[in-house]
Parts: sequence; C-alpha cells; structure tokens
Amino acid sequence: REAKIELSKETCLRENGRCIIVGRQAKFADIRLDHKSISRRHSFLFYRCTGEGRYELVLQDTGTKHGTFVNGERVDSKDDSVLLKN
Repeated sequence: REAKIELSKETCLRENGRCIIVGRQAKFADIRLDHKSISRRHSFLFYRCTGEGRYELVLQDTGTKHGTFVNGERVDSKDDSVLLKN
C-alpha cells in the first residue's frame, strides 16, 4: 500500500512561501504521513518565482531510499518536479 497525499494551492500557500516538509515524524514534518516507506524528512514542497508574478509549485525528493512518486512516476532526487504553474 502506498502513502498518498492530495495537495491544493491553499495547502501550500498557507506557509507564506516557506518550504513545507513532508515526512513521517511530526517533529520534522509540516505534512505528516505515517507510513514505513516515508522518511523523517521525505520531500520538500515550495513555490519558486519564475518572474513577473508567475510561480511554480515544486516537489523535491530528499534522496530517500524508497523515493517520491508523482502520478506513478519517480521523482529524481537531483531534479525538481514541477507540480503546478500559474
């Protein structure tokens, strides 16, 4: 069974541009997923300005053993995965 999270623009904007940590332990994570395949600090979500009031929502894996997946595709820990653009 997979650990899944549904994201909305409102969920990410509530952090005022700060990086949101997704992980297993409440001590480290803003969004907590209690699953054995999730690391303490599993991935980061943040908005990146792309210029002239435009932004993109980015997911970054922290180099985890089990990986981070978006729609069944593994996110490379060396690359950012853009989830949303305005």
